[in-house]
Amino acid sequence: MAVVCADAWLERCERALTDAGVDFGRATRHGLDEQVTVVVVRMVKGLELDSVIVVEPADILEADDRGPQALYVALTRATRRLSLVHERPLPEVLLGSGGKRS
Repeated sequence: MAVVCADAWLERCERALTDAGVDFGRATRHGLDEQVTVVVVRMVKGLELDSVIVVEPADILEADDRGPQALYVALTRATRRLSLVHERPLPEVLLGSGGKRS
């Protein structure tokens, strides 16, 4: 499982997993061989992963001028399961015409 986040979220994601007692690796050090791997969105382009958790899609979208492309990459890596974790409202682009904010 890959936990995909914006650069600004990397340490927070790692801290949350550590606090929860979850063993994980960081893609920059361990590749994607760990059961749970935290990886920044710029490193997942071209990969296919069974399960992906995308952290704060709005932050990925707003991170820089390539935000829309980065969010697309993050959301299209999963081959089986995709989950979104967010506190901020989801970006309008993810809600579609009939979407509801959560």
